[in-house]
Amino acid sequence: MTLETLTYCPICHTDKINPVTNGRAPGSLCLQCGTVFANPRMDDATAEAFYLGAYRDSVNDNDVHDEVDKQRQIDRAHFQLHACWDWLEARTMLEIGCSMGYLMDKLNINFDTECIGVEPDTRYHAVDPACNYKVYKSVNDVPTRRFDLIAMSHSLEHMQHPREFLSDLVRYRAHLNTRFMIEVPNYGLTPTTLNEHHPYAFTEDTLNGLFERIGYKPLFFQRHGLTFSQLPYYLLAIYGRA
Repeated sequence: MTLETLTYCPICHTDKINPVTNGRAPGSLCLQCGTVFANPRMDDATAEAFYLGAYRDSVNDNDVHDEVDKQRQIDRAHFQLHACWDWLEARTMLEIGCSMGYLMDKLNINFDTECIGVEPDTRYHAVDPACNYKVYKSVNDVPTRRFDLIAMSHSLEHMQHPREFLSDLVRYRAHLNTRFMIEVPNYGLTPTTLNEHHPYAFTEDTLNGLFERIGYKPLFFQRHGLTFSQLPYYLLAIYGRA
């Protein structure tokens, strides 16, 4: 694994950063925007190769049909659908990191939404219900068009360059009324979310701050523990143009 050490914040580009650790993963805290990021971290080439299959092999014991993971994805899609119901009606949706495809399926069934997914681990393209939708290996493979809704559920924290990635989505995949649905782990409650495959650890302030930098504001924000906890382990938000 090839690592790189950053001397600046990848979000606001200041060099005012201090070391931070959760006891397992070394990182940096940006003194300007508050972002916490892994440092050192995988370089871009290593990260790209990692998500083609090694990531799921490591967290699911080489089984893309893992029943525990499957149930968690079903529960998460169900929770997101009902929590964000008033904001999810859309003619078209692009989901980055769609995995088994349960969120796409929920939107298609409930809103007749045309759903397109992106999932670098192509083994998931054949898993039901993802197999019923157009799923691409990379967002760059998706035919150029603009979507009403762009969803990233537990994907943003895996991005090497989230600000640039989101800016490109706004530039090439969004229109004036496009909304983003985002869910990430809550770093304020779970510091261990910062690890080798989570190069970013978000709080409500840093997540909102990232979207503010690309011209978006929160329309809806909820902290929750999914189906298993009263503690808010996750941050769920809908963003629209500022």
